[in-house]
Amino acid sequence: MTIIDEKTQKPFSGEYVYINKKEYPHVDFFKFKNGKLNGKGYMFSFIITPFTTKHEFKDGMLHGLYESIETNTEREILLKTVGKYKLNKRD
Repeated sequence: MTIIDEKTQKPFSGEYVYINKKEYPHVDFFKFKNGKLNGKGYMFSFIITPFTTKHEFKDGMLHGLYESIETNTEREILLKTVGKYKLNKRD
């Protein structure tokens, strides 16, 4: 999938930040290059227990390190998952 900039009608390059303060608060931060996810991306959520995920992307695919951390309200780690992807497949 390629993301197109609404104003220029060209593939989007730059940073994308989404903040949802309503029912399920979360923040997403991603980088795009030529309309595809590229570089590091982060997601922070506060639905039931706070959790954070970090991803690395290359040409729109998961590629590189992956980390997910779920904590309780006292910020103690409940679950931590770490791995690596290579072109959208677990490596």
